[in-house]
Amino acid sequence: MKLKDLGERYSQFTTKASDVNRQVGLAGLALIWLFKAQNNKIPVDLFPPALLLVAALGLDLLQYLIAAGTHCGYYLMYERRKKKGEITEDSDLTMPYWTIGMVDIIFFAKIALTCVAYILLFSYVARTIV
Repeated sequence: MKLKDLGERYSQFTTKASDVNRQVGLAGLALIWLFKAQNNKIPVDLFPPALLLVAALGLDLLQYLIAAGTHCGYYLMYERRKKKGEITEDSDLTMPYWTIGMVDIIFFAKIALTCVAYILLFSYVARTIV
């Protein structure tokens, strides 16, 4: 396997994981909605998992906004350098690791928040149903 192939696989897996995490987060909020009481209030024990799921969905959006913003910024910078003749269309371009690392940290954080939310949610379901 070549490094390029490894990078493409990583991108595919993280994209799919983000898609699944988003769907699971929305499903968790739907499940919480099903447990609302007769007075249309969500049980207090479900507030923490609900907040974690909303936070995970917020991080999902933040991850893509930061990635889009940093890539846009570097694209514009390199486009200006190309117009000045400093680089060509085929130049090897780099981005600082912190820009990629920040997006990766947010990726893993949103997955972790969803996992913790589901642990709390399943705990509540087990206590309520049993």
